Amino acid sequence: MRIFGVVVLYEPKSEFLDNAFYLSQFVEKLYLVDNSESRVWGAKQRDFIASSPNVEYIPFGGNKGVAYALNFGAQKAFSEGANWLLTMDQDSAFVENGLPVLVDFAQSCDSKRVGIVSPVHWVSGVLPLPREESVEV
Repeated sequence: MRIFGVVVLYEPKSEFLDNAFYLSQFVEKLYLVDNSESRVWGAKQRDFIASSPNVEYIPFGGNKGVAYALNFGAQKAFSEGANWLLTMDQDSAFVENGLPVLVDFAQSCDSKRVGIVSPVHWVSGVLPLPREESVEV
């Protein structure tokens, strides 16, 4: 089972590094696809990319849109042998142990029969109660 990830960036702040580092621990390869107009990276960002062998930074040098960036990362991942693809925006994150649970569940599925595995999406307000069951849609 090969799980790759794509995070779409746009003028990212340094806080994205914590989330990207967390995600990189659960995927074989993580593509950071940057839609920013300009690349203004500090030493912390450059060091993170240089010290993370499974993270690849892909700058577009301009905003091509979220769909283009996701498709670009997806094509790259599947051409390199991914079975599953984790897609994220730079400001999206998992709560508690949500990502390891999602990864474990995806690994138990037949990737030829299941198209999408998704957590419950929470934007703000009261956090939904955790559930262990899956729902077929």
